[in-house]
Amino acid sequence: HRNSAGGDLQSPLTPESINGTDDERTPDVTQNSEPRAEPAQNALPFAHSAGDRTQGLSHASSAISKHWEAELATLKGNNAKLTAALLESTANVKQWKQQLAAYQEEAERLHKRVTELECVSSQANAVHTHKAELNQPVQEPEDTREGR
Repeated sequence: HRNSAGGDLQSPLTPESINGTDDERTPDVTQNSEPRAEPAQNALPFAHSAGDRTQGLSHASSAISKHWEAELATLKGNNAKLTAALLESTANVKQWKQQLAAYQEEAERLHKRVTELECVSSQANAVHTHKAELNQPVQEPEDTREGR
């Protein structure tokens, strides 16, 4: 939990290390299991003075803030993408419903047309059958005349 030559923090920040209680829990060993130097009078695990501690907390707070700002930006981006996809899907559903209604109307129109054509066809068959029946008696007398 000591500062490096550049002043960068070497350890992850935990409530214990920020509050200075980390030393009480692990007095002889750091997270890397290296022997610790005996702490100086009321020294913090990662700062040499109150100014260093304040600066360290400020850097940590800034890093945490940047992390959450990035997380928020990512969530906003994802939300925008999901909203756009939802709007597109809603528009597609509306279009599909319109197409379905048009297809249903066309199917109903074609069904009526088939019914009309079947009716006309049955009438034409009836006329053809009636004509054939009418022509048959006329042919019989001709056949009998030819036989004479």
